[in-house]
Amino acid sequence: MERPRLLQSVLGCFGAASGLKENPPKSTAAPIGCSNDFLAVVVPLLPCPLGRLPCSYLGLPLSIRKPRKAELQALLDKLASKLPFWKGRLMTREGQLVYVQAVMTASVVYHLALDVDPWFIKDVDKL
Repeated sequence: MERPRLLQSVLGCFGAASGLKENPPKSTAAPIGCSNDFLAVVVPLLPCPLGRLPCSYLGLPLSIRKPRKAELQALLDKLASKLPFWKGRLMTREGQLVYVQAVMTASVVYHLALDVDPWFIKDVDKL
């Protein structure tokens, strides 16, 4: 079935505004709270297959619920692995501060898009 012109127009406008292009083979649509009747009408119009939540987008877990402690602990472990303790002894204090500001701050800000508990932020500060 050929996609309707409206959908093509919306995707074209999005591409023109953002500089991005659609890539249907790498894309999925994850419906949230949709009835089967609605999906039966919409799915044939989509240029990509259906996916399910939870999923990952650019390494960030996407879900309709708050992340569990085990998931946040995995993120904390990932952040800790970016702190090479043996290299820290070889860097000056100023070099350590630059590293933390450049690498750790960017990683934490990226993951704070999640709804995290205060314990997660305290553990990141301890790192």
